[in-house]
Amino acid sequence: MLKNYSPQPAGEGRSFSCVRQYAPYSGRDWHIHEQFELYYLIKGSGVRLVGDHMGNFSGSELCLVGPWMPHLWINDPGGADSNDTEYIILKFLRGVSGTDYFSLPELAGISAMLQNSQQGIMFSAEARRKCAGMLVELSSASGCDALVLMLRVLDILSQDEGATLLSSEDCFFDPAGRADSRLRNVMCYISENYMNHISLEDLAQMVSMTPNSFCRFFRERTNKSAIQFIREYRINKACQMLAEGQRTIQEVCCDSGFSSMSNFYTTFRAMKGIAAKQYRNKYCNAR
Repeated sequence: MLKNYSPQPAGEGRSFSCVRQYAPYSGRDWHIHEQFELYYLIKGSGVRLVGDHMGNFSGSELCLVGPWMPHLWINDPGGADSNDTEYIILKFLRGVSGTDYFSLPELAGISAMLQNSQQGIMFSAEARRKCAGMLVELSSASGCDALVLMLRVLDILSQDEGATLLSSEDCFFDPAGRADSRLRNVMCYISENYMNHISLEDLAQMVSMTPNSFCRFFRERTNKSAIQFIREYRINKACQMLAEGQRTIQEVCCDSGFSSMSNFYTTFRAMKGIAAKQYRNKYCNAR
């Protein structure tokens, strides 16, 4: 179903990994793994997928994703920020050799946060600012210094009253099915062809199913219909284009895969609660 990533090499004498990346990720792997993943986007823009949550990102954000929760941050290779991307990824387990690091009473707050991360957590701007410097330092730290920094970051985040959950509570992906690449292939196809017409028949044919069987298959694994997922993906790409401010609304409508302006306007307002023009002006005026 999803690509399963093995733990990144932690390095000699290190039980977790923290890496800093500068290259944009265009997205072929909506993936899962057994580690917790703290994703700190320093700069960049694109579309975020966490379980059955989908949203667009532009600028900086900090999210925590729990084990076996499918996730993907896709940077738009053609966007304004395509050459201005930077992020830090921290991956860690609850423990090794049967020992749970976070079972200590002093770490109860962190343990509760890790439990909530099964839905994915978006942290507030205030918490992100508090942790930004430490995460940058952590990406090059080693030994005891690295461990202390990681615990300090997690402790601050566990006290963030402005944090929000991303995916729905009943969105669960069975890791036993992770070898099945069908859903991942469908997701990749949508992310690469959202600007074109996509039919249920085409998607069903990709996974050797009838359209009815495919619709059940997709909804069971994502809590969304395939049509709903495609619409949400297109609207989130449209949000990214509008925020960049380089295209007219008519161009955004066409470039995000909508066949008519009326359909675009109606769908945008229904999903975002604001008109597309207001959304664009909001971001342009903030610059």
